[in-house]
Amino acid sequence: MKQIFWTYRPERINSPYNLWEVTLNGTYTASFFLENQFGDWSSAWLTKILDSEINESNYTWEIVPWIKKLTRFIIAEYNELYVDPVELARSITNVWARFNIDMFTLNSDAITWIKTNTNLVETSPNIFELSPESIDPFTKEIIPARYLNLN
Repeated sequence: MKQIFWTYRPERINSPYNLWEVTLNGTYTASFFLENQFGDWSSAWLTKILDSEINESNYTWEIVPWIKKLTRFIIAEYNELYVDPVELARSITNVWARFNIDMFTLNSDAITWIKTNTNLVETSPNIFELSPESIDPFTKEIIPARYLNLN
């Protein structure tokens, strides 16, 4: 699967209806709309939208001291045999007005954004640690480390 990277800003919804659709802090993420927009593609395992790979505590960009900017990193994975990346990117940017989407044209731009706006540690070139290896306190099972690979 190939990847497209971009940033977005969550949309706050203060509706008492459809609470099951609302994510953390009463906001909708771009993936909620994109998973519906590409429901046929995701059902066929051709695309996958990943918008919460980076933990909220890892975002560090402040617009003023103590106020973190709400811009978040998102990834679309797609099957290059069946999905035209230009069409996918165009469709993603069609929800721009709602989420202020800013697509990265180069992986190096996405890497720079991660280095500038998060505290993720680059463990090897273009690979950032999302969470370290840990042990489940109940089962004593080893939980492997998770990484964000921007190659």
